[in-house]
Amino acid sequence: TMILLTVDANQKTVKLTSFMRDLYVEIPGYKNNRLNAAYRFGGPELLFETLKENFGIEVDQYVTVNFTMMADLVNQIGGLELDVESDYIRDRINAVIKMDNKALGIDIDTDLLSSSRVQTLNGKQVQAFARWRTGSSDFERTQRQRNVFASIVNKFKSSDIGTINNVLYNTLNLIQTNMSRNYILSLAGQSLTYLNYDMHELRIPGDGQYESTYVNIGGYRAAVLVPDREACSESLVQFVFGDADEYEAAQNAD
Repeated sequence: TMILLTVDANQKTVKLTSFMRDLYVEIPGYKNNRLNAAYRFGGPELLFETLKENFGIEVDQYVTVNFTMMADLVNQIGGLELDVESDYIRDRINAVIKMDNKALGIDIDTDLLSSSRVQTLNGKQVQAFARWRTGSSDFERTQRQRNVFASIVNKFKSSDIGTINNVLYNTLNLIQTNMSRNYILSLAGQSLTYLNYDMHELRIPGDGQYESTYVNIGGYRAAVLVPDREACSESLVQFVFGDADEYEAAQNAD
């Protein structure tokens, strides 16, 4: 999962940009491959180089978390209210939960969802909500992941700074980042301001900005998204550095 978070203090907005993992891109020093391979080959530094090479965007900082940490954070804040839109989605979520329960060596029916509706999910359920994928549903999955992020932000909006700092101290050792501890704490001190900024979203590639095809990667036939790099770069730069409200209005008009 790759989400670029932009805090725009001038426009008072928080911008989330999802990069599809199957984007077929040029990875500096390696052959063309899926975007998520850049992190595997060279960590966040190579991922930064790859994003700059293909989409003209420079990333300053990173935070790496795993799904277990996310589940722990969700439990600390009392769960998240999310929309399980259909019985099909409920069943897919439950399939992931059963797989996780089996790996944990507990009853596979623990924490299963009983219905499809807007409801409060615990950490394990949110983890499954963000993870499941069938067929080409990575488009929908990236949307669900942004929904989870937005729901976490909304939960913290009603929290006080003491609660936020408590969660931060409990999770700080579970993340990897190039930000200093003091810098993170300074951001936490401003969090109640940032949390109330308007939130906007983008997906790269956008509709009409890619071609779905198959290529040979490491001897295997792999499904990829070949991006229109110029169109993606233009959308990304306009979204990140421009006015998000104007950008979204223009996209909806199109």
